[in-house]
Amino acid sequence: MSLVGIPDELAAIFAEEVDELLGRLERSAVALEQADLGDQAGLLTQLRRDLHTLKGSAGAVGLGPVSHACHELEDFLAQQPPDQPVGRSAAELLLVGLANVRDACAGEPMRPVFEAPRDARPVPPAPVVEPPPASPPEVPPPAPAEAPRRSGKRREIYPPPPPPDAGPAADDTIRVPVSRLDALHSSVGELVIARLQAVDLQRDAVGLRDGVASLQGGWRELASTLRSLRSQLAPADWRDLERRLGNFGRDLRDAERAGFKLARRSVRQTGQLGAVSEALEGGIQQVRLQPLGPFFESFGLAVRDAARSRDVSVRLACEARGLEADRAVVEGLRGPLLHLLRNAVAHGIERASVRRQEGKPERGTVRLEATMQGDHVEVSVLDDGRGIDRDAVRSRAGQLGLLGEDDALDDERLLQLLCVPGFSTSAAADGVAGRGVGMDVVADAVHGLRGTLRASSRRGEGAGFHLRVPISVTTTHGLIVEVGPYRFGVPLDAVRRVVMTKRSMLSMLEGSAVLYFDGDPLTTTSLADLVGALEHAPADDDRASPALVLAVGGASLVVIVDDVPGELPMVIRPLGAQFGPVPWLAGAAIEADGSVLPVLEPRGLVERARTRRRTVARAPEPAVESVLPPSLARRVLVVDDSITMRTLQRNILEGAGYDVIVAGDGLEARDVLRTEGSVDLVVTDIDMPRMDGLDLCRWIRSSSMADLPVVMVTSLDAEEQRRQGLEAGADGYIAKGNFRQGHFLATVRRLAG
Repeated sequence: MSLVGIPDELAAIFAEEVDELLGRLERSAVALEQADLGDQAGLLTQLRRDLHTLKGSAGAVGLGPVSHACHELEDFLAQQPPDQPVGRSAAELLLVGLANVRDACAGEPMRPVFEAPRDARPVPPAPVVEPPPASPPEVPPPAPAEAPRRSGKRREIYPPPPPPDAGPAADDTIRVPVSRLDALHSSVGELVIARLQAVDLQRDAVGLRDGVASLQGGWRELASTLRSLRSQLAPADWRDLERRLGNFGRDLRDAERAGFKLARRSVRQTGQLGAVSEALEGGIQQVRLQPLGPFFESFGLAVRDAARSRDVSVRLACEARGLEADRAVVEGLRGPLLHLLRNAVAHGIERASVRRQEGKPERGTVRLEATMQGDHVEVSVLDDGRGIDRDAVRSRAGQLGLLGEDDALDDERLLQLLCVPGFSTSAAADGVAGRGVGMDVVADAVHGLRGTLRASSRRGEGAGFHLRVPISVTTTHGLIVEVGPYRFGVPLDAVRRVVMTKRSMLSMLEGSAVLYFDGDPLTTTSLADLVGALEHAPADDDRASPALVLAVGGASLVVIVDDVPGELPMVIRPLGAQFGPVPWLAGAAIEADGSVLPVLEPRGLVERARTRRRTVARAPEPAVESVLPPSLARRVLVVDDSITMRTLQRNILEGAGYDVIVAGDGLEARDVLRTEGSVDLVVTDIDMPRMDGLDLCRWIRSSSMADLPVVMVTSLDAEEQRRQGLEAGADGYIAKGNFRQGHFLATVRRLAG
């Protein structure tokens, strides 16, 4: 869109208005094809009103061709006989005109308003977008919802047309940029952290109060004992002691009263802060909620286009039951749902002649349904077509070596195969399906929303894909777990149960330790092993340890930890670029004391355990001592008090063929160097407890290992800190903020070989 000479702010406002108006116009035009005469009158009125608004706005910003096209469309609508229904051909021309207007607003030359694209094909009956059954409104009027993309050049945000007699008046609503709403929501996250800190302070105040009260009781006993010794003191000495006892007792009583007041005030203020925080957090989340009904209906045009390209007749039925979800969740679902809907048309719905022969209605049905499940919503894409061709899937999977002849092909395994990148059963690719790209992207997008995906299919009866996602992905409740000195957060929605287990309760099955839970053998491993905290070895005895039973999709895993101190509301923040290759980390939260709490990604843990199990299964058995000569790989010592950075660097180095040892600080590294002997390179952080990286480097330079190369990888990036590192004897200096795997490995190879 070219808006020469128009201020940026005005151009942005116009672009947003165009998205809304065109979205509303297109949905009204789609509905016009199937509406009866009475309903068409209201739709025509809405169409004329929106066209008139768009015409004026386009003219105001200098888009004369767009304004003129809108005027032609107004004239076209005015020519429709008021006592006759609008035919399919007229609605089709209207949609062609709107598509041309959209292209012109996207910067393409304005075609004659009713000139269809050259690749246009005869149009089958359009899909019917069925609204939910009439019922009293359960939610506020809909917020803007984004329509599906019709080409790679267009991105639009459309609100649905408001009901004739519903919704707030224009002066009762305001338009707020999403960026401001996101910033406000981020501030609410900081308020949640402040609330946690206030709870900690309240706990300290109550502890102080109780401690002073205990001292008061002890003081009374001491004073009574001293009074029993009165006869052994001179009168003057006793009067002096009695005065001091009285003064001390009054001071202690004053401290006790102050402690009670402080604790009472702390409890009251913490409660008030908690109430305000929860109300504000809930309010912001309510503002961020977007109704699913209009969002579902916005896919009508995409289903119509897909049906048109396949020459099939389809109706889209939507059932949202008044449900809402966070806008980030809704936007995250757009791509997956669009692909699944197009797949349902391309792979599922048969042509009318075939459906007649099978005793089905000539027009196929694709349904979008939503149901509430606690703090999650399940969105289902269902069709009444032919179902997934399991024979074709089995044949293609066999060709790719993904499935054996005797392997079962249940719904879970079927979905796994469909989500393999590049997997497709279509013989030829077209604009709708057949390139083998899509289902893997759908699965990744759903997993990115911390959701699950499952499939169901019956031959000749249709297929269904069910996406279960949390209503909000920015805040969640989690468990705190501990492994040695390390603490992690685990999203609570992935935890089925916390159980106590012992080594004697485990069994071996196909080379893996399993715990029988509700009759099922679940793979069991320690969190220390999964995240690479190998320096924290589990106890050798048979003591009981807590374990989390994780459930992710159809997979389960038992993870043994040292302790589960409690529960924590978590505002999960993304990690920096340097943490990219750690799939078992979802992000980080802030604890009440301000420390960073790494949040584990349950799906990543399950996949890591599965990968390790496959690796063990491929290992030669029985395991015997290696007969190979000692490893010729260069040995690297990684020193960092952050388990995340240690694991990140170790994974990179081991992947490049290095033998890696880890240490948690300078003192531990010094002990390793004294006992391990041959080390070819040290990679160390600077800011660490006990002994920092600078002192470690100085110790190395003054020892018999003075020539040992040292690379510092640190968050301290100031020029003065870099100079101190080099003066201490470092051979390389890498800032964590600029950490890149290629540069890191190049530095290691240069120094260690």
